[in-house]
Amino acid sequence: MYMADADFEEILNIQEQIENVFYLEKYSIENYFVDKDGIYELIRERHPTLKDRDIDALVDLNQNLKNCKILLTDLACAFVIIQRYSHGTSYFGLNPPRDCNLTCNPPAHRNTFISTYLNEIEQELKNIDGRYTWASKKREFVKHFNTLTKALRNIPGKYLLNLLKYQLERAGLLNQLSVQTLSYKLSKECSVSQFSELQERITDYIE
Repeated sequence: MYMADADFEEILNIQEQIENVFYLEKYSIENYFVDKDGIYELIRERHPTLKDRDIDALVDLNQNLKNCKILLTDLACAFVIIQRYSHGTSYFGLNPPRDCNLTCNPPAHRNTFISTYLNEIEQELKNIDGRYTWASKKREFVKHFNTLTKALRNIPGKYLLNLLKYQLERAGLLNQLSVQTLSYKLSKECSVSQFSELQERITDYIE
């Protein structure tokens, strides 16, 4: 049996139909680590006396996640477009302190790095077909990110963790650490109930 990240294969309708291959329901395993229980346990590593209600008073985790949706949806659409049209542009290397302004409402992109990247995507599209535009192709895929639930499912998990980490570090709730270290720590704390549907599918296959 094999388990595979969903990546954008479901969005693009290119998942392989193989009976012993089980796709995750989210883009990657890291998406499952964006989990309140696990995040609160990591906050308690730095602030061990805090109860859940205390952390609730210190941080609005739901707003942090909404900020991720706002700031990462355009990039996620760009990544889908890259995969759909198989052009050679690399995924954008997100640097939250450089790229994200969290002091305004709603949060916005900082500097021109992301806008320049999106312009490059549009130019690549026009090289494929002069009628293609970034705006039209974004409209084609943005429905997969238009609610918070869909965004947390389909935006690449490493990007979600990177931006969430930055917000919690700014609030003084997490020690500074790499995304890889954060992922490792959260993998030990996140709720395993998230995998119940996958467990059922595998159990049915075994039986």
